[in-house]
Amino acid sequence: MAMKTYEMYGDLEWQTEGSTKFILSVGLALYDKDTNELKDTFFSYVAPQYTGFKVTDYIKNLTGITDETIRSAPTFNQMMQHFDKFLYKSVTIPDCSVMGIYTKGSGDTHALHSNFRFYSRDYKSRLCCNPVFVDVESLYPFNDTTLSTNMHLKPFRLETEAKALGIDVSKYTLHDSLSDCKLLHDVHTKIRELSEEDFKKFYELCLIQRTRLNFNELNEEQKAYYLKNMENDESVMTLDNYKQFRIVK
Repeated sequence: MAMKTYEMYGDLEWQTEGSTKFILSVGLALYDKDTNELKDTFFSYVAPQYTGFKVTDYIKNLTGITDETIRSAPTFNQMMQHFDKFLYKSVTIPDCSVMGIYTKGSGDTHALHSNFRFYSRDYKSRLCCNPVFVDVESLYPFNDTTLSTNMHLKPFRLETEAKALGIDVSKYTLHDSLSDCKLLHDVHTKIRELSEEDFKKFYELCLIQRTRLNFNELNEEQKAYYLKNMENDESVMTLDNYKQFRIVK
């Protein structure tokens, strides 16, 4: 029997206190790479063991997590016991290999290491034995060839990338750890299917959609087109209408 390849996607929600990024929730989603079938999931809230810890209004509004949400949640060490069991179950599936845990950016990996240090757990030996956390952006196609001369790969929000790819983000609960895992899988799957030319278009669309930073970089014709066709910040261009946008460029 041929070895099957599974991919795991991970997401953390966390809040910084001092030098520690305290994890508030953890999500994992396991997919069959060949069929894109969701095989298994893991989710847990986490109660930070830090005197006087309060969820900030910003985090409440962003994630929906409140002090009440995590009041009776497992501690980090308790959550990691369940986390380990899920990983062990996943990596011991017969005739299957798990290709790392893909995350968006390096922030979640830093948060995990930060919690290991705060709670005095040996994270270095653990992460050598378990599937390695991998920044999915490092796996984007054409990084070396497409972006080396006239582009510099910049990190974009997951939501921005999804919209540029034409993914309906309303079907996901943004900043929910498990839902973000599923969205990351869908974004990653579409990106690695792009041709080099479409990857260039995708990257430019992400730059344009990050309007607060890049709108002033557009010429007057581009600005007029953008304002005419984009009703608000939630209305975005995708690869499907990119060609029309290029007419005025």
